[in-house]
Amino acid sequence: MLDKDIAALVHRDRDALAGLEAGIWNAVAERQSAQSETRRIASWQAAVMLVAVIGSASIGVALGAQLPPRGSHIMLAYDASAPYDRLFGGKP
Repeated sequence: MLDKDIAALVHRDRDALAGLEAGIWNAVAERQSAQSETRRIASWQAAVMLVAVIGSASIGVALGAQLPPRGSHIMLAYDASAPYDRLFGGKP
């Protein structure tokens, strides 16, 4: 009875080992395929981001060049939107 069990185990392992190498090579091929797919997707994402950044910068520069220059009156004392002007109705 013990000899039959050992013989069954040896036979089972022999059959399993026959497909083991093919299984390993299939797993390696699948992993390489997944890695190449990941690299391809990352490359496309980088290209899309590059186009978006360049497009946004060029549109911003073009719109900025078309607008007339304005002075900033935020820090000036005679600005009508100064906090003291709104609170007290005039200049201190």
